[in-house]
Amino acid sequence: MQLVLDNCRSNEGKIEGLTDEFEELEFLSTINVGLTSVANLPKLNKLKKVIGRQQN
Repeated sequence: MQLVLDNCRSNEGKIEGLTDEFEELEFLSTINVGLTSVANLPKLNKLKKVIGRQQN
């Protein structure tokens, strides 16, 4: 399962709405999201790849 959030807005640097329903998630892309913390993410045991960068 893949989730691409590129160019979406983060809430104060955090992703909201990513719940335990995404436990099968293997790929997460957060390009230009402004992500500064992953503290509120659920446990994603199958996550293999995360892409995140910010354009300035």
